[in-house]
Amino acid sequence: MFNISSTQIHRHHIELINIGINFVQTDEENNRL
Repeated sequence: MFNISSTQIHRHHIELINIGINFVQTDEENNRL
């Protein structure tokens, strides 16, 4: 049970990192305009 919950947390953490990366990329693109 603990392994399943920790895997879900890890997956959610990766999603948050991807969102942060996408936000930084779009922010840099906006600065170029």
